[in-house]
Amino acid sequence: MATYPADADTDVELVRRADQALYVAKTDGKNRVALYGHSRRSYSRVDASLPGWFRVLEGRPQPLTTVNLSEGGILFRAARRVEVGALVETTVEVAAAEVSTSVGRVVHVEKGPDGSSLVAVRIGDGPSPDRPLMSLLRKS
Repeated sequence: MATYPADADTDVELVRRADQALYVAKTDGKNRVALYGHSRRSYSRVDASLPGWFRVLEGRPQPLTTVNLSEGGILFRAARRVEVGALVETTVEVAAAEVSTSVGRVVHVEKGPDGSSLVAVRIGDGPSPDRPLMSLLRKS
C-alpha cells in the first residue's frame, strides 16, 4: 500500500511505490499487506525558516519563525509558550508581499534550550491554508 501525497506526487510514482510494497509483502509470506515507507506522518515536511506570526484565537499576534512545514501542519519557534490543545491562527510570509494564513490545533510544545518554545500545529481545525504555502511546498 502506498498513499498520495505522503508517498508519491504523481500517479506513476504512486503505482511504482505500491508495487515495491507488494514485493515486500510477498517476501514476508502469504496473505500480507505491506506499507511503502516507514513514516508515521501523512505529509512530507519541508524545512524552511520563514518569518510570521501566530495568535491564540482572540489573542494578540506574536512573532514566530517556522522550523518546517507540511500540508498538514507547521512546526515553529516562538518566545511565548502556547498550551497543547489551543486553537491558533498562523500567518507565514511565503514571499515578498505573499502571506499564508491557516488555523489549527496545537498538538505538541517543547521548551527550547534558549527558553523559546517549539510549537507543533496540526492544520485543519479551521479554514484551509492559502495557496502560497501549498505552492511553496510543492515546488520544494
